[in-house]
Amino acid sequence: MGLDAYVPCRCFQNGLTKPAPFELELDVESGHPDLRDHGNSSLWEAYNSWEATACEHEGFDYDGDWMQNWSGVRRFGDIVTTRARTICPNLVGEWAYVGNGGHVPLDVCVVMAAEAEELERVLREDSAWIASEDSGWVLDLIARLRRLLRAAVVAGTALHWC
Repeated sequence: MGLDAYVPCRCFQNGLTKPAPFELELDVESGHPDLRDHGNSSLWEAYNSWEATACEHEGFDYDGDWMQNWSGVRRFGDIVTTRARTICPNLVGEWAYVGNGGHVPLDVCVVMAAEAEELERVLREDSAWIASEDSGWVLDLIARLRRLLRAAVVAGTALHWC
């Protein structure tokens, strides 16, 4: 078990999905379309069939990735909180409260993308900045995070955690 992150596509909001044979609304927490009537199991079957081909993005995700297991998520949080507060205050603020769900608004993604790039630069230039046993996975995590933050900016939407 660990933390996943994804960038939902905006096909539903932009009217680019196939017409749905049922009423939908945008689920703000997930960024995905959702049924208005949650109690009807036959509608869920129809929704799942519709979702499979509703737009070009699988599961309405523009991009997504596994970030790290929970111990790594907490370890990374400790590293950025104690060592990088001045380099990436928004990343520290968002990561400190990352849990099993939530999202980072688009305007914060823009700032965090620049912060993550600077953090990666600092880590690559100064190998003593973090313990050598942490450097490989931390740099991998930052690279995935940077990619997803850039994807959020390109897609014009929030980055979501789950």
